[in-house]
Amino acid sequence: MNSRIYTSIFKLKNITALEDIEQWRSEHCDDPVRHSKRHQEEFKRLPDGERNYRYSWNNIGEVESLPFSYGGKEINFVEASARIEYAKRKIFDSDQHYLPKKERTNLENIDIIFFEMNQKFFILIEESREKQIDRVLRLIGKANYEEVENLSSDFFNWLVYLYSENEGKLNSKIGITSISGFLGNVFDDENVVSSKSEETIKLIATRAFISTGGILREVKLNVDDSNNYNICFKMDDRCRTVISVNESVPYMTPNALEKGERLVLYMYTSLLPCLQKMFQAKKAGFKNKADCNK
Repeated sequence: MNSRIYTSIFKLKNITALEDIEQWRSEHCDDPVRHSKRHQEEFKRLPDGERNYRYSWNNIGEVESLPFSYGGKEINFVEASARIEYAKRKIFDSDQHYLPKKERTNLENIDIIFFEMNQKFFILIEESREKQIDRVLRLIGKANYEEVENLSSDFFNWLVYLYSENEGKLNSKIGITSISGFLGNVFDDENVVSSKSEETIKLIATRAFISTGGILREVKLNVDDSNNYNICFKMDDRCRTVISVNESVPYMTPNALEKGERLVLYMYTSLLPCLQKMFQAKKAGFKNKADCNK
């Protein structure tokens, strides 16, 4: 189990039930082997299976249900794994001929979770590298997914405000116990400011950044949910997260899922929707208070 899990989320399209994903099992996507004019003739002589790097499904599991619900509604999910082939740095031998495919190919299995929530379907890709995420999305198919709505800077400002002015209390069971860093922009995309400082300094730095017109794009939080988890994670405005598995403590009884998968599903099916719902309910009042404090 990895100590950190990097996860990106996308909205799934063109299905009406998670069972529909099963039909993808035999599908694949081929990415042509890099070749220049110099290698054109040799490339043509390669066997069909060696002209491409293939993205395919290693596994697509059965539909399962989470041991907890959100808003009284059952949450179903499917665990899957994508098999991704891609080129090593060295693909030619000393005579500048193609190496055998096994010698010039990297192979990785990337974990994926599909889940349904409020009659909408989502994809969670457990990967940090953009190229690998793009390869998985190519396998899923451009027509079958879309970006999720970005989180606003006000959402992050609200989290900082709760931590600094309301002791981090979201409700009687959930609270922010620390904010240990941020990343954002001042004025435009070229002026990026970040902070990884601790305790008092981190809060002063974050609040000063916000008060001078900075736009938060990422924060690192520790949230304690007495019914579920004490979870440590970093989250950005594209809803991508980095969950620190070793620093997160489960309160609920373990189930068949690994700790990492439980944390990822809790993050996206319970905690984040809860935070977004609270923010929408209190956004107007928060903005009024924030404006008065400027």
